[in-house]
Amino acid sequence: MSFPVLERHDLGNGIIAYNIGKRRMTAWAYRIGKTLIDSGAPNMSKELLPFILQDGDIEHIYLTHHHEDHSGGATTIRNETGAEITVSSYSQALIRKGYVQYPYQHVVWGRFQAFQENHCLELPAFESVSYKTNDGDFQVFHAPGHSHDMTVVYDAERKALFSADMYLSSRQRLMRRDENFFVSLETLKRIIKLNVEILLCGHRPVFSDGNEKLEKKLVFMETIQDKLEGNANERIETKLLDDLLGKEDSAFRLLSLGNVSRANLVKSLLGDVKARPDVVRTVGEKLAHYDFS
Repeated sequence: MSFPVLERHDLGNGIIAYNIGKRRMTAWAYRIGKTLIDSGAPNMSKELLPFILQDGDIEHIYLTHHHEDHSGGATTIRNETGAEITVSSYSQALIRKGYVQYPYQHVVWGRFQAFQENHCLELPAFESVSYKTNDGDFQVFHAPGHSHDMTVVYDAERKALFSADMYLSSRQRLMRRDENFFVSLETLKRIIKLNVEILLCGHRPVFSDGNEKLEKKLVFMETIQDKLEGNANERIETKLLDDLLGKEDSAFRLLSLGNVSRANLVKSLLGDVKARPDVVRTVGEKLAHYDFS
């Protein structure tokens, strides 16, 4: 399988970014020295591995969350380099057991194969812990919303935030069916307090003015909350949604079998979030429904 996109970006200050995929469906991995943050998707690993090894060996891999486009290449890299994989305590169970994927995820990213990590960071809810390697003293923050287990990694020295899928866009118009709008909003409000210059998103990185982009996203989310939350007991007009969120991407909605859509964002904002049954079975009702009490 060929991948039209295969890019290497030297961002300076010791940060290298790798973008690999096809068309709009690309995923980014990042390295500082011998530390890799996220690992691309399973069907990208054979292409990504020689690409990253041009910049030297890898000793450490940190995975921000369990989704296959972030975690799926880790074992291929570990098998080749001997790198040690670290995950958070929120991701551990799903990484070890595996999870159900939609057909489009198999096609776009490949099939996730469960594995056991080398190290697990015990991470309190909504808090941060230190993740030290020879390449830096990073802070890992629990940043749920996109998933219950998502984390972001902050490098204060470089003012760089490895933001996984927390950012995606300053005008995010789509959500997965199991995403939580309000938890995402609270996560954004906490993380925006960091001093971020380089915003290294898993799909749409911003190489400067990171805090400005996060502020724009916060304003956007608060605006749609204000406009849509008051319609909770009424039928929301299509024109209002078009004005706020843009036209529905029906092709992508159909491709994902409704898992990613504008409608899911609206449902989440109105309190209708559907946890994945496989996640409930693996981590329990509370975590799957974003209850961290």
